[in-house]
Amino acid sequence: MGIPVECPLCGKQSETTLEAIDSRSPIECRSCHSSFALGDVFERLYNEEGLVRDSVDIVTKYATSQRELKVSDKKSRDATEQLLKDVGFEDLVRETARQNLVHGDAFLRIVRKGESVGWGLIPPARVAVKTSWAREADWKSMALREDEFVFTTQEDRTVFTPDDVIHFRKSLFSYEQVPYGTSMIEICLGDLHSLRELRRIPISAKPGFQSPLGYLEENIILGLGVPKPVLEKSLSGLDAGIAQFIVGRFVGQVNGLRRILSDGFDRALERFANQKGLNAVPVIEFGRLQERRVLLDCGFDFSEEVRALRAVYEAGIISKEELDRRLGEYLP
Repeated sequence: MGIPVECPLCGKQSETTLEAIDSRSPIECRSCHSSFALGDVFERLYNEEGLVRDSVDIVTKYATSQRELKVSDKKSRDATEQLLKDVGFEDLVRETARQNLVHGDAFLRIVRKGESVGWGLIPPARVAVKTSWAREADWKSMALREDEFVFTTQEDRTVFTPDDVIHFRKSLFSYEQVPYGTSMIEICLGDLHSLRELRRIPISAKPGFQSPLGYLEENIILGLGVPKPVLEKSLSGLDAGIAQFIVGRFVGQVNGLRRILSDGFDRALERFANQKGLNAVPVIEFGRLQERRVLLDCGFDFSEEVRALRAVYEAGIISKEELDRRLGEYLP
């Protein structure tokens, strides 16, 4: 059975399959007989569906905060800071995160012109990853090797090598042997299509009729992995254990994306350092999001924890410096 999707060209129902999603095969519309990419569907859902957009944006916001450039050599630091300024890193890292969530992949092109280096993202819906099987250097097993990244537009077709592109790939499992990552939206495709179709149907006025809109929205929220209380910043008044359980999966998703961003940009910086002959290879540490940070942002009341800390201090168990440091963990 196929997965229903809306053709972005004519708006009529088409369908795809899990195999086609894994391979990013073009989708043939049964109504207008045009061909479109799955990435066009993802982008349309992000742009038009508030639940999708808000969920992607809040994960992006948390994943791209609290960054720190680490490099020991002053010359290396100065060169790296200039690069990050030239490429507009603030906007670049946010768009990289957004594309990774929406598409499952982001492709950072490294442009070299003489001594200069530039970074820019390639639209993921237009990139085909060409792969082959190769034996890993330190293992007897075979692994999927990326050979080419083919960027196709209506006017042109450009082939990039792995030296030209950093592939940010969001996979469900580290051992997944497919060329592409997994979109945050993928699991919700069927429910999102049903939701959009249902909105076009007049709601029955019969007594006792229960609209399935709410049911579909709840399923979509569950699939996207951003709990409704986090979206609405409404965790105040909840039991501490329940609140932590609610934000746990969300925090895990954010930290997973942070690892992807850190790994990808560190590889890009390593290539930059090698080209420039820098003495120290810079890295960007994204750190880890803590559940407490999300709870604070959502208005959770930590007054009991604060009172307990003050009592511990007044009993002489901790110093004033320790009290101030730990209180900082419970303040917005």
